[in-house]
Amino acid sequence: MAETAGVDPECIGYVEHAVNLEVLPKAVIPEKYNEYAEEILRNAVKLVNKEGKVTLLFSDETSLINKMVGYLSKSTYIFAIGISDKEIVQKIKNLLKENIKKAIEEETENT
Repeated sequence: MAETAGVDPECIGYVEHAVNLEVLPKAVIPEKYNEYAEEILRNAVKLVNKEGKVTLLFSDETSLINKMVGYLSKSTYIFAIGISDKEIVQKIKNLLKENIKKAIEEETENT
Protein backbone atom coordinates (compact mmCIF):
# COMPACT_ATOMS: atom_id res chain seq x y z
CA MET A 1 0.00 0.00 0.00
CA ALA A 2 2.84 2.38 0.83
CA GLU A 3 4.42 1.75 -2.57
CA THR A 4 1.11 2.33 -4.36
CA ALA A 5 0.63 5.61 -2.49
CA GLY A 6 4.23 6.64 -3.10
CA VAL A 7 5.10 6.76 0.60
CA ASP A 8 8.06 5.43 2.57
CA PRO A 9 6.80 2.19 4.23
CA GLU A 10 8.46 3.32 7.47
CA CYS A 11 5.86 6.11 7.69
CA ILE A 12 2.84 3.78 7.84
CA GLY A 13 2.02 1.40 10.68
CA TYR A 14 -0.90 -0.45 12.17
CA VAL A 15 -2.13 -2.04 15.38
CA GLU A 16 -4.75 -4.80 15.54
CA HIS A 17 -7.15 -4.91 18.46
CA ALA A 18 -9.62 -7.68 19.29
CA VAL A 19 -13.17 -6.58 20.08
CA ASN A 20 -15.47 -8.87 22.03
CA LEU A 21 -19.20 -8.35 22.42
CA GLU A 22 -20.35 -9.28 25.87
CA VAL A 23 -23.65 -9.37 27.68
CA LEU A 24 -24.64 -10.25 31.17
CA PRO A 25 -25.44 -13.94 31.46
CA LYS A 26 -29.16 -14.62 31.65
CA ALA A 27 -28.55 -16.14 35.06
CA VAL A 28 -27.51 -12.73 36.40
CA ILE A 29 -30.55 -11.10 37.91
CA PRO A 30 -29.66 -7.53 38.89
CA GLU A 31 -32.09 -7.59 41.81
CA LYS A 32 -29.86 -10.21 43.45
CA TYR A 33 -26.98 -7.77 43.21
CA ASN A 34 -28.62 -4.60 44.47
CA GLU A 35 -25.32 -2.96 45.31
CA TYR A 36 -24.17 -3.48 41.69
CA ALA A 37 -27.48 -3.26 39.81
CA GLU A 38 -27.24 0.42 38.93
CA GLU A 39 -23.63 0.07 37.76
CA ILE A 40 -24.41 -3.08 35.74
CA LEU A 41 -27.36 -1.51 33.93
CA ARG A 42 -26.14 2.08 33.56
CA ASN A 43 -24.62 1.49 30.12
CA ALA A 44 -27.07 -1.18 29.00
CA VAL A 45 -29.13 -0.32 25.93
CA LYS A 46 -32.82 -0.42 26.72
CA LEU A 47 -35.82 -0.79 24.43
CA VAL A 48 -39.09 0.89 25.36
CA ASN A 49 -42.29 -0.25 23.66
CA LYS A 50 -45.44 1.85 23.10
CA GLU A 51 -46.83 0.76 26.46
CA GLY A 52 -43.68 1.98 28.20
CA LYS A 53 -42.38 -1.51 29.02
CA VAL A 54 -38.56 -1.48 29.22
CA THR A 55 -36.59 -4.46 27.89
CA LEU A 56 -32.83 -4.76 28.05
CA LEU A 57 -31.47 -5.18 24.52
CA PHE A 58 -28.98 -7.87 25.50
CA SER A 59 -31.71 -10.07 26.95
CA ASP A 60 -34.12 -9.73 24.00
CA GLU A 61 -33.95 -13.01 22.05
CA THR A 62 -34.61 -11.17 18.76
CA SER A 63 -31.85 -8.58 19.15
CA LEU A 64 -28.75 -8.69 17.01
CA ILE A 65 -26.57 -7.98 20.06
CA ASN A 66 -27.97 -11.10 21.75
CA LYS A 67 -27.14 -13.20 18.67
CA MET A 68 -23.62 -11.80 18.24
CA VAL A 69 -22.35 -12.58 21.73
CA GLY A 70 -19.28 -14.74 21.54
CA TYR A 71 -18.22 -13.59 18.09
CA LEU A 72 -14.77 -12.09 17.79
CA SER A 73 -14.12 -9.01 15.73
CA LYS A 74 -10.89 -7.20 15.05
CA SER A 75 -10.29 -3.51 14.68
CA THR A 76 -7.22 -2.32 12.87
CA TYR A 77 -5.83 1.12 13.60
CA ILE A 78 -3.71 2.45 10.77
CA PHE A 79 -1.50 5.45 11.29
CA ALA A 80 0.78 7.54 9.12
CA ILE A 81 3.64 9.57 10.53
CA GLY A 82 5.23 12.51 8.76
CA ILE A 83 2.79 12.63 5.85
CA SER A 84 1.32 16.09 5.42
CA ASP A 85 0.46 16.07 1.70
CA LYS A 86 -3.36 16.00 1.60
CA GLU A 87 -3.41 14.27 -1.80
CA ILE A 88 -1.28 11.40 -0.49
CA VAL A 89 -3.42 11.12 2.65
CA GLN A 90 -6.54 10.93 0.46
CA LYS A 91 -4.87 8.32 -1.77
CA ILE A 92 -4.09 6.20 1.33
CA LYS A 93 -7.72 6.52 2.53
CA ASN A 94 -9.00 5.45 -0.89
CA LEU A 95 -6.66 2.44 -0.93
CA LEU A 96 -7.87 1.43 2.52
CA LYS A 97 -11.52 1.70 1.44
CA GLU A 98 -10.80 -0.44 -1.64
CA ASN A 99 -9.01 -3.07 0.48
CA ILE A 100 -11.86 -3.18 3.00
CA LYS A 101 -14.46 -3.50 0.24
CA LYS A 102 -12.47 -6.32 -1.37
CA ALA A 103 -12.08 -8.15 1.97
CA ILE A 104 -15.83 -7.90 2.66
CA GLU A 105 -16.65 -9.21 -0.82
CA GLU A 106 -14.23 -12.14 -0.37
CA GLU A 107 -15.66 -12.96 3.06
CA THR A 108 -19.21 -12.79 1.69
CA GLU A 109 -18.31 -15.17 -1.15
CA ASN A 110 -16.78 -17.65 1.31
CA THR A 111 -19.84 -17.83 3.57
